[in-house]
Amino acid sequence: MKISPEILNLHQGVTWQKEYGSNESQLKKLLMKPCVRMMDLLGASGAYLNLFNDRDGVDFFIGEQVQNKAALHSLWANKDLSKRFEWFTPASNNALIENVNLQCDGQDIGFVLFLLISDIKNNINGYFVFYGGQRRENWETLGSALMMFEDAIIDKLLLQKNIRLNQDQKELQILIADTQTHAIFAKDKDSKIVFANDLFMSFYPPEMQNKVIGYTTAEDYEPQQRELFLQDDQQAFKEGEKRVVETIDFPSGERRVLETTKKHFVTREGGDYILGVSYDLTQKYELIELLEKKNADLDKIASLIATDLRTPALAMMKLLRWLKEDLAHVDLPDVHEHVEQLTQRTTRINKLLGALYNYWFAGRDKHRNGSVVLTTMSVDLLGDLQAPSNVRTTIDDVKFEIPLPPFQTVLKCIMCNAIEHSNTDELTIGIDYHSEKDHHVIALYDNGKGIADENAEQIFSLFYSTKESNASEVNGLGLAIARKIVESYQGSISLDTNYSRGAKFVIKWPRH
Repeated sequence: MKISPEILNLHQGVTWQKEYGSNESQLKKLLMKPCVRMMDLLGASGAYLNLFNDRDGVDFFIGEQVQNKAALHSLWANKDLSKRFEWFTPASNNALIENVNLQCDGQDIGFVLFLLISDIKNNINGYFVFYGGQRRENWETLGSALMMFEDAIIDKLLLQKNIRLNQDQKELQILIADTQTHAIFAKDKDSKIVFANDLFMSFYPPEMQNKVIGYTTAEDYEPQQRELFLQDDQQAFKEGEKRVVETIDFPSGERRVLETTKKHFVTREGGDYILGVSYDLTQKYELIELLEKKNADLDKIASLIATDLRTPALAMMKLLRWLKEDLAHVDLPDVHEHVEQLTQRTTRINKLLGALYNYWFAGRDKHRNGSVVLTTMSVDLLGDLQAPSNVRTTIDDVKFEIPLPPFQTVLKCIMCNAIEHSNTDELTIGIDYHSEKDHHVIALYDNGKGIADENAEQIFSLFYSTKESNASEVNGLGLAIARKIVESYQGSISLDTNYSRGAKFVIKWPRH
């Protein structure tokens, strides 16, 4: 994982303390060892460090301190920065040395060495001043050593910055893991847990959580469950990945259904591990179980509607028919009107109960593919619908494989809708067919009054109709049943709103 330096505030302008994750005391401790070695090599009694002047800079002494560090700093301000380092001695610049001693209350400073520390790429800048009573005799040969010293200082600073960066990355990774809604863990070859996020730890009671990391925790489960855990771990190591859905009784007392993926990975050091990510399906399974229970209850209600309620409705229709026959010769207009209204309402109730039953069970039964000739099926359906004589058809003469009963019901619903909403002297119903890679595509169109764009989705809703219902009719179920059947086969049905010569429905039915 890589993190932008800007995110971690490691950019120009930030204080060095934030960039290196250190304070002055820690930085001094970090640089102490190479500085002392360099002082021994130079014969220096002390050193003055000044770093990061442009970012809340830091300065400190190592070894013997001078009484006036401003004197050393003022010398640096006048130094030729084109030179990486420069010696000052009584022989080379006696006036400068005398001035330093004077500003430092006559301290016995016999030489001064300025060393530039600069790494523009990594935003490191500053200088070192080594000083003492008398330098070593072999000072002319120390150029390479000084360059190595500068590199060592820069390397130590960069290492410190990388340690801080790695720590931030580690903390960010842990934060990401702990804020996940999935349980995350890692195991070694012996199935011992070496990492676990907060959600995974919550599966264990507080008093057991100190025995999760570094343990298999398998002993906390039933023998059968324990064997499954260890078996899945070994399969993940062997095959590279193992995915399983299992119901687990955790030590915390919770029972959860988890879909766990265990993936094998190898660290750069060669360590073998598996990473586990568990998706909690408990709520989903509980909702499915609840839905199945409610569907079972609704099935009973639908069955009740189809039998116990429709039976008395049919009996009432028969009684009303007998009553109308008995009253046929009776001159009571009000009675005849009331009997007719009651007959219409009873007929509507009977049709409504039947339609609800058909809608509820639409798409429940799945059928295998069968061979259908589109022209033959369509003509037969128009006959069943007792289509008016003014209906003309334009149907592709094709043969294909599709579940016959549900497809026949869908065609019947759409044809019936076209006939019921026809407002022309001669109704034309057309059916086009073409095959795509994974779908049959059937387009049914007519030259009726069409459907407004704003009703394109509503027409598939239960009981929605653009046609006014009379006292005995039940509208708005045909297209709802058609969509429910098509979608139960993972297909789709939609209204083509670009078709302007009537209504056009497009069915996409999966081939397999």
